[in-house]
Amino acid sequence: MKKMYLFTVIIFLFHTAQAQFTAIPDSNFEQALIDLGYDDVIDGQVLTANIVSQIELDMWDYAIQDLTGIESFLALEILTVDENLLTTINLQNNVNLKFLWADFNNITQLDLSNNTQLIQVILDDNNLTQIDLSNQPNLESLWIDNNNLTQLDLGLNATFTELYSSNNPNLAFINIKNGNNLFLEIFEAMGMATNACIQVDDAQAATNANTFPYNQWIVSASSTFSENCALTAEDFTFQNLAFYPNPTTDQLTFVNAIIASFEIYDSKGSVVLKNTNLNSNTMDVASLTPGIYFLKIHTDKNQIQNIRFVKK
Repeated sequence: MKKMYLFTVIIFLFHTAQAQFTAIPDSNFEQALIDLGYDDVIDGQVLTANIVSQIELDMWDYAIQDLTGIESFLALEILTVDENLLTTINLQNNVNLKFLWADFNNITQLDLSNNTQLIQVILDDNNLTQIDLSNQPNLESLWIDNNNLTQLDLGLNATFTELYSSNNPNLAFINIKNGNNLFLEIFEAMGMATNACIQVDDAQAATNANTFPYNQWIVSASSTFSENCALTAEDFTFQNLAFYPNPTTDQLTFVNAIIASFEIYDSKGSVVLKNTNLNSNTMDVASLTPGIYFLKIHTDKNQIQNIRFVKK
């Protein structure tokens, strides 16, 4: 009898030793796992076997601050953590993730370099200043309204169909030039930085906005489309030189300035019009085709001014 009891104890200890646990330091995270049936008591850990094969995890509004332990959800494809208190998420092990919904948190940094299968990312109402999505070739949808982005580069994301990036007041540059802008059916970028530049496949079509999908796009009034925003960023520093009208159909008039000479560049960086002896406060641009232009001005006081205008 004693031998049988000893044998049973040994077997129990063996299986206990073999059981693998994942640490879950955030009690609210663990409570969510209990509610979902993956755990049974708040003790700072969960049996790894209960979570390793789970495909979907929905933990909306649990006041979670720390998602430590998420790395053991190796099969995870859908993660919903809306309306929590997260500042970051370690998703390096979740290589199968396809849908990430994490809006209304306080996320300041997010590394998605290992999440190459992502299709949709929703990060509205966080505190992101930057995000790298260059390693997400299947990404179709990004919602990133109400953050603090300064730039957004989606030039390598050729499968995009919708982008929401409004109310990023410091967002001065968006690159959506990916060769497939005709498939970008939804694009909203209101509340950007003044004179923001949006790099696109066809600047003229985007500016004219009279064909699909460009006539569906909604962007800040002061922003402009270009096929090469590097021209804006590197070659031009824009001054507050008063002129009107903008957009214009035929003529620009400058306030309290005499233009000695000028050069006008198109969105590709080519000089399309210039005058080396103007000496006037008006400029005839009627010959230009509709589009966005960059104007370098030399005034009669030997000052160089740079502006951007739209020709209708």
